[in-house]
Amino acid sequence: MFVTYYIHKIKNRFVKDFCNICEREMKELLDMMRSILLEDMLSIIFITSRCSKTYRKYGGKQK
Repeated sequence: MFVTYYIHKIKNRFVKDFCNICEREMKELLDMMRSILLEDMLSIIFITSRCSKTYRKYGGKQK
C-alpha cells in the first residue's frame, strides 16, 4: 500500500512535467517499482529530479 502510494506521489509530481521520452522511461521505471524494495525509491527520486532539471534546461515541453 505504502509503496503504491509513494509511486503515485512521485508520478503525480514529476511525470506530468516530462517530455515524451522522459515520460516513457519514467513509466517503465514505475512499472518496475512494483517488484523493488522501498529503499530503491532513492534512485527513482534521483532520476526524476535529474530529468526535471534537464527538461527545464531545454526550455519546456517538447512536442
